[in-house]
Amino acid sequence: MSIEIIEQELRQYVGIEPTLRREERLQYLMVIFNKHFELEKLEHSINYQDFASVVSLAVAAYPKSVQPFRISGKEVHQSESNHVLIMEAFVSYLNKNKLLRRLVRFNFTR
Repeated sequence: MSIEIIEQELRQYVGIEPTLRREERLQYLMVIFNKHFELEKLEHSINYQDFASVVSLAVAAYPKSVQPFRISGKEVHQSESNHVLIMEAFVSYLNKNKLLRRLVRFNFTR
């Protein structure tokens, strides 16, 4: 199902909408919306390769990291630095795969 087909169906709907009863309009629109949601895939499954990639990214970032971390002006205890790196790698994964509506990043301060 391509975006062009959905656009065509919406144009068809606009043309016949005045002749449809309220229930028919809702059913027609729901079919189009469901096709759109199917196209955008509301669900994303993370497989083992994705998990390993996130962990690898965090491990590679550790030697380059400047510690102690400061997030929003507050120092993060060194025992929690691994958690911060994993979370940052996971957010990076989400951003890279366009799974977030907004770019998310940590507010690291010095």
